[in-house]
Amino acid sequence: MSTEEIAALQAELEAQLASQRATIDELWLVVSAINILGLQLGFAMLETGVARAKNTKSILLKNLADMSLGVFVWLVIGFGLYVGDGRFVSGAPHDGFMLLNDEDYALFAQSYGFAITGTTIMSGAVLSRMKFEWYILISCIFVGLVYPVSAHWAWAENGFLSVDFDYKDYAGSGVVHMIGGVYGLVGAWVCGPRVGRFVQQGFDTKSVPRPLPGHSSTLQVMGVFLLTVSWMFFNAGSSGGTNPEQMRSASRALAASMIALSTSCGVVIIIMYIKDRTHHLAEACNAVLAGLVAITGPCGHVDPWGAAVIGAGAGVVYLCVSHVMLHRLHIDDPVDAFAVHGACGAFGVIMLGILDYQDGLVYAGSLDLLYGQFVGFICLFMWALITALILFVSLNRIFGISLDEDDQLLGLDVKYHEGYAYPEFSAQDVMEYNRTRDAATRKLRFGNKNRAHGSESWAASEASIHSAGNDLSFRSASSEGSETGWKKGRAKRNNSEDVITPPAPQRSSTGDDDQYV
Repeated sequence: MSTEEIAALQAELEAQLASQRATIDELWLVVSAINILGLQLGFAMLETGVARAKNTKSILLKNLADMSLGVFVWLVIGFGLYVGDGRFVSGAPHDGFMLLNDEDYALFAQSYGFAITGTTIMSGAVLSRMKFEWYILISCIFVGLVYPVSAHWAWAENGFLSVDFDYKDYAGSGVVHMIGGVYGLVGAWVCGPRVGRFVQQGFDTKSVPRPLPGHSSTLQVMGVFLLTVSWMFFNAGSSGGTNPEQMRSASRALAASMIALSTSCGVVIIIMYIKDRTHHLAEACNAVLAGLVAITGPCGHVDPWGAAVIGAGAGVVYLCVSHVMLHRLHIDDPVDAFAVHGACGAFGVIMLGILDYQDGLVYAGSLDLLYGQFVGFICLFMWALITALILFVSLNRIFGISLDEDDQLLGLDVKYHEGYAYPEFSAQDVMEYNRTRDAATRKLRFGNKNRAHGSESWAASEASIHSAGNDLSFRSASSEGSETGWKKGRAKRNNSEDVITPPAPQRSSTGDDDQYV
């Protein structure tokens, strides 16, 4: 063979190898994109388990709407904003809008999974008290504008954070989870606490949180397991390809994710046992997610010991932030969306600047990467906070996005979705419960003939009413059986996990025997 023939054959072989490598890279993106969608099922199960049974349909439909409507929004505008060439805001070329370039199909599918993950984080923070239509509107704005801009800054080829500050965020501790957590924080604050979440302590003005346990620990734990599996594709799939260096990075990300979630869970279990001398399932579940969130950004850039440090720190950050939000700020976040995703996402972003195995402060002795990470944290956090405040506050002032007390007590399934997910519940049961509660309240207030003679003070009577109202449960008429006595019924209802605070009695002018709702 001549020299020219050998050169031509070599060029042809190289072209075939490049084509095969590109095909394998695209297959890697496709596989990870498919499995990332499992996060939606995991979040749906987790949120449903944390919520009351009367809100089951609402939670499931919100997650379904996030996934289905999110595709359309991401196709029309979100993906184009993400992949354009602008510095701060995406510019030309415009073939990302409406997905005009067929070479971007795999990237479109994978990045779509990242986009809807952020908005699903917000879903859990506002569950059971935000009107469905306004949640959908904010979700679409998040997927179409808020997330793609932040992703463009950090991950696009010309994004200002990645170019000017060498910002690193392997799979999105800041870009995905922190901004989703900030939206959850603002949403929970604007919508206010669930009915009965905070009660007055004695006769002073101090409010204290009261447990409102979810209706299914089984769904909650199964959701966490499914999230963990899908999260591995979320992190490892962010390697972007399958060449030896990229696959080593994916392997590092996978190992670091496993180490971080285990150390975070272990630390939280130990701390909670020291504090309460018992083992808390809900906190352990959130600790797993906290470790995964914190390691999502650094997972491809840290050694195993660094992953363990980040996981342990994430568990502590989660517990501290959750306590401050609930007990100090009185913000009701049912799934601890901000404590898990917002705070731990920010923690992961900063720790990457310290523990990066190449440029981190510990290894390189330089503050350059830490500075870039801090700038990235500030920019992403403020972008999310400002846009969230504009959306939630303005919509709430103009239209009112939170449900009133009666709708919360009846549940979103009755308000929006033609009845409860479980056939044992019905609106008639709730109405009958309200009537029974009001009758008991009137009995305590007006039925004691000896109160005026000092046998029972008015303050003691009011305390009894308050205690009775807090202890009443949502139960179907069939489950109550023949227990019509107040003391007997109250004793049984106190054992129910589904405890709610009833609304104030609304008395008809026609008499005490009328129906109350």
